[in-house]
Amino acid sequence: MRTLSKSEQDKIKLLTKNRVSLTLIEPTETGLGKSIMDATGSVRSFLKDNGIHDYDTQGQGPENKVLIDAKIYESFRVLNSTASLYRPQTKKGDPRIWFSSLTKVAKSNDIVALIYFSDSFHIFNLSNLDVETLINSNLINPFKELISEISGKANEIAFELLAMLEKVARRGLIPSIVDADTSVGRTLETALGITINSSKQPDYKGIELKSFRSNRSNRKNLFAQVPDWTLSKFKSSSEILDAFGYYREDDFKLYCTVSAITRNSQGLSLKLDPEIKCLL
Repeated sequence: MRTLSKSEQDKIKLLTKNRVSLTLIEPTETGLGKSIMDATGSVRSFLKDNGIHDYDTQGQGPENKVLIDAKIYESFRVLNSTASLYRPQTKKGDPRIWFSSLTKVAKSNDIVALIYFSDSFHIFNLSNLDVETLINSNLINPFKELISEISGKANEIAFELLAMLEKVARRGLIPSIVDADTSVGRTLETALGITINSSKQPDYKGIELKSFRSNRSNRKNLFAQVPDWTLSKFKSSSEILDAFGYYREDDFKLYCTVSAITRNSQGLSLKLDPEIKCLL
């Protein structure tokens, strides 16, 4: 997918601030002409991680096609659509996705955003839709109603979980239910009434719980951020790899830890700029 414009990045930041989870796809001229798009790795991960669809378990051919209701948003109207998720008999069954009526709102190389909420896809042209104006408008519009409902639901769930955690905290010390490295997380989930399972889905209604021992100093991976390439002299991950990467065996790689305390062996370090509120 191409590098996002400053406007597109700003729209994603605003949607993220409103608790909206989404994935992006870039239709090609050929894809729009044939009513077909490749379900890229990021799209497949979004579908699988959110329990929407798993291409790995889907059979090939039209008889295994999955159809899901969808809505396409324009400024003040919504188009009814249907999402088709399938793997053709040809080309090793490469995962494909399509949304009917998409050609009415998107052209090649536009960035299309996919949201899944209330058992339906919600689609809009990230490149062209005036997201900020619609969200902040005093006029009722379908897009604002969608974002408000998603945001409200997310906040409701977050406060619900917070209340549950406070109740657990008031119980005081809780004996571990197992003697293992995973005991902290399993004990907390049990105390919250969450059934322990091997699923990679978020622990509680879309929220992932992270727990650890207070005396352990190993790294905690809490979240990931999307780079703002407009602030960097490097405009892509490949440019960073070219500048700081190294050869290991037969591969050219860049695997390293970056700290705010000291520079690493590649000469990289972190700096927090409070004026622009960015991690550099």
